[in-house]
Amino acid sequence: MLGGFCHRVRRTFGTITAAMFKRQKLDANNANMADKDARSPDRKKSLSKKVSDGGKLEYFATPIKADSDKKEYQVIRLTNGLVATIVSDTPNLIELGASDDEESPQHSDHEHPSDKSESSVEFSDSEAEDGPEDKGTKEKLAACALTVEVGSFSDPVDIQGLSHFLEHMVFMGSEKYPKENEFDSYIRRFGGSDNAFTECEYTTYHFECPEKQLLKAMDIFSQFFIKPLLKWDAINREREAIESEFQEAFPRDSYRKDQLLCSWATKDNPARKFTWGNQYTLRDNVTDEHLYNTVKEYRETHYSADRMKLAVQGRLSLDVLRSWVVECFSKVPKFPNKADLFKPMAEPFDMEKFCRFYYVKSVKDLSEIEVRWVLPPVVRKYRTKSL
Repeated sequence: MLGGFCHRVRRTFGTITAAMFKRQKLDANNANMADKDARSPDRKKSLSKKVSDGGKLEYFATPIKADSDKKEYQVIRLTNGLVATIVSDTPNLIELGASDDEESPQHSDHEHPSDKSESSVEFSDSEAEDGPEDKGTKEKLAACALTVEVGSFSDPVDIQGLSHFLEHMVFMGSEKYPKENEFDSYIRRFGGSDNAFTECEYTTYHFECPEKQLLKAMDIFSQFFIKPLLKWDAINREREAIESEFQEAFPRDSYRKDQLLCSWATKDNPARKFTWGNQYTLRDNVTDEHLYNTVKEYRETHYSADRMKLAVQGRLSLDVLRSWVVECFSKVPKFPNKADLFKPMAEPFDMEKFCRFYYVKSVKDLSEIEVRWVLPPVVRKYRTKSL
């Protein structure tokens, strides 16, 4: 994978929504391949069903699953273009009883965004910190993840790390829920967790919580994408958080090797960008006013409902989960601005730089050898997984 200090992260439920993008981005001229798949002769055609707002929900063919998988799946598109995958844990359905306000709070050992975002915490096996394994049995939680089809490759050249910065700013409250830590506090109060990570071509936000708190959590969560505040006074604080993540990752050999790999990319390849961001790119090299105006414009360009994929899973029926998705996410705006289109590149690397021996002094006391090949894209072969 390419990208300055590529964000190789421990993915949770967010992998589902990211995978949805990989399956749909088969080429630059066909951004709706999932629709084409669903409507092909050998697949069930998508259906339409009227909903209460006077519009239509579009239903896609039921995803293929293993015989041993007893969950129920449904894929829909809302009127604003957002596509949602709904997963009902049918064998373990529960009945909702008391309201969330009547439930006793639970303690959580999960990490949350105020500590660090996931884009800062990936360690190779040789770098992993030692610690006792959690052998305890955790309560099964509902989960929700939203992936936006934009990442660090779309960062403007003069503000590299902007996608990562926006990821942080989005969590800083909304018009409906203006308190900065209201979402995180609510999730943690009932033993859940929430986080986000920025990749090269997509950004994922996700959380988990008990089913009884899922509807309210989804409402608070959706408002980050409907009317986020993007507070001016949060700029410096979130910029420092990104700098802290960068400083934590900087001495790790795996990230340093990734940065070396990026330096071999051709001149026009977005992989050459410094995707992480730090104090230099987000403070020293740009004014606060320009940064603030650009991040707002960036959101209104890229955080459009038709560029989002949602996944929700819980021990509730498909009908209940679907109604909550429609209720919470139908108001996510669809912006008219055009998405980035990355031109196909015959050679992603400068082969004169790539085909060499490189000797890298490690930070840790280790000796290893890596051999890398340039392979053709395999995204079109996702069904067969030929590599």
